[in-house]
Amino acid sequence: MLSKFDQNDLKGSYDIRNFIAHDYEGVNLMIVEMVIREKLPKIKKIVLEILTI
Repeated sequence: MLSKFDQNDLKGSYDIRNFIAHDYEGVNLMIVEMVIREKLPKIKKIVLEILTI
């Protein structure tokens, strides 16, 4: 199922999670907002496709 996701999106999700978890003061909120607005809808669409299979 992971093959349905863009590998860069998977790595980026993992990286941003680690960055937020370990460096609260250095978090760039503009990057977090971009991920929420642009990347999460793509990920949600793929997850919904997988769940309906």
